[in-house]
Amino acid sequence: MELQMPQKWKKLYRGFKIVNIGTRLVVLGALHFSATRAASQPATNNAILQFEQPAIIGAAGSRVDIKIMVGAWQGGVENLFGIAFDVRYTDDAFLTIDEATGITAGPFLQPDIFTFFRNDRERRVISIAISRKRGARGQNGTGALLTVPLLLNPAATPGWRTCFSIQNIVARDPEGSPIAIDAGASTCLEIAAAGIDVSPNPFTPNNDGYNDQVFFTRSAGGALPGSITIMDRNGRTIRALQPGQNAWDGVDSKGKPALPGVYLYLVRNKQNTVARGLLALVR
Repeated sequence: MELQMPQKWKKLYRGFKIVNIGTRLVVLGALHFSATRAASQPATNNAILQFEQPAIIGAAGSRVDIKIMVGAWQGGVENLFGIAFDVRYTDDAFLTIDEATGITAGPFLQPDIFTFFRNDRERRVISIAISRKRGARGQNGTGALLTVPLLLNPAATPGWRTCFSIQNIVARDPEGSPIAIDAGASTCLEIAAAGIDVSPNPFTPNNDGYNDQVFFTRSAGGALPGSITIMDRNGRTIRALQPGQNAWDGVDSKGKPALPGVYLYLVRNKQNTVARGLLALVR
């Protein structure tokens, strides 16, 4: 639904379309300027809106900040007052936006700015708009435009990835005239291999109160991302530890003491093997 704006808002967001989504106003696009660039407009020397990093590695359960920069391959943007665009992502299985922090404006258009965003999880699109306030001048050059804070689920599988691309850029100068800005390359976020600490190794389950159990913990802290299977050298399962169980006392699945020797452990998240290694049982 398009809003009836006060006159001061019309002057501030001249050329932009403001819509009401819940209790939040969001700048979605231009009223009289297409959100996609016309084919006749050259793109070779335009300013670029791009991600700071071409690839990002994040740990399950952590926060990752994706920074978006404005600039150009040659020179910088000229007289930028406001900009709206979409960030599209390919998968959100283990991903949420940190709503407590929200999207944070970088220094380039500061101070005195308005920032709006909306995350449409069904379409996997984050709509973003940032603008200087009425009476401010346009900004020139290059710099950090904003940061999108992302929270990664602690159960995220190592190797899972999602890619981000910038689309539908609409930029204006203080007079409401369009500024040609092109989207830079996409970036991908991948979950790092889980760091699993196994200690003590070897362990001595002889009930003397010292090193009687071997513990499996995440290097970064938090719960293990799945179950643990203990196998002998022949690939037979000796003990299966369910999610939430992070210690083995050297007893097999029948309640009998396992024989001394070297065992293989597998940490699995559903059907995916998160970590594997060897541990030694000494009696």
